[in-house]
Amino acid sequence: LAATGPRSGPQTRLGFLVVLGIALVYAGIALAGTCLMATAARGAELRPLRLAGATRGQVLGVVAGEAALAVGVGAALGAAVAAVNLAGLAGALGRLSAPVTVTVPWVPLTGCAGVCLAIGVAASVVGAWRRA
Repeated sequence: LAATGPRSGPQTRLGFLVVLGIALVYAGIALAGTCLMATAARGAELRPLRLAGATRGQVLGVVAGEAALAVGVGAALGAAVAAVNLAGLAGALGRLSAPVTVTVPWVPLTGCAGVCLAIGVAASVVGAWRRA
């Protein structure tokens, strides 16, 4: 069975990484655009902070903190949805054949979350920099 079973070749892995890379680039562009638009629309909220005596750095710090919190909540909600889907998939496959163990690649997952955090904070700070 091991000799005739399907194997994942290097071409399959490369194809998977190319598709994943394209999806991640699209997600990064969408995240940056969303953060830029959301921060640009908040110009009227940022001006009173400056008039109240906040420095530009303090305003940018608040915006960066809000963006980091939003990305963190989004990552947590995405992880919860993925966990529910993976649990259902493992249960269904367990009923059809041998039980399946789900392994999560934590290093790439945290790397993707870190890149999203950097993109979200940078886009929000750039948008606020132009408005503050």
